[in-house]
Amino acid sequence: MQFVEVASRFGSAIDVISGDKRADAKSIMEVLMLAAEKDAELVIQAEGEDAEEAVEALAELVASKFDEE
Repeated sequence: MQFVEVASRFGSAIDVISGDKRADAKSIMEVLMLAAEKDAELVIQAEGEDAEEAVEALAELVASKFDEE
């Protein structure tokens, strides 16, 4: 899963939130359990030395619709 692969490149702790569910962005099982549907609003939070870069990279990936269009 592309989202998890990108998140795993960073040392920071990264969470993704959809509705009232929160997942470790580096865990494919947790991200899949979010069951976020197309056009769902996601919140990406990170804490650590490269947190800003991590959030930017993941936000760009989501904004590009995972390069599928």
